[in-house]
Amino acid sequence: AGAFVRLGALGFAVQPGAYYTVKGAKTSDFSDVIGSKTAIDYLEIPLVLRIGLPMHLYVGAGPAIGFKLGCTFTDQTADATVSEDCKDAVNAPDLKSTEITGIAEAGFEFRHWSLGARADLGLSNVQEAVSGGSGSDISVKTRTISAVLAIRF
Repeated sequence: AGAFVRLGALGFAVQPGAYYTVKGAKTSDFSDVIGSKTAIDYLEIPLVLRIGLPMHLYVGAGPAIGFKLGCTFTDQTADATVSEDCKDAVNAPDLKSTEITGIAEAGFEFRHWSLGARADLGLSNVQEAVSGGSGSDISVKTRTISAVLAIRF
């Protein structure tokens, strides 16, 4: 959910916005009974360069920065499922407060309505650096595909 402003002319536009978005990760063993889920809430600020195409189509791309608002960690075992805030969960990942992503979008626009799809590819590591016994760091990047329905005023 969110809002944007479109500034442009002649089929080209710059479209800054502000969105509330939830991204997550899931781990499980092969039985799908044991595992964990992490849901991260962000305030995302994209800056999309948008191009209008014939037949009411459009494409766009640009960078975005996300500011972490919160996080929920769910640990599932064969016996129980426990959900808690990431700050309180013992096994929850230590997440960074910001994320940098690249956005690509395409869709159909008719009058004041838009229907489209957006791909959001994480460019920065969202997890704090953790050195394991092997000396390697863990890299966690988000990837999101979203359906977009918008009305312009």
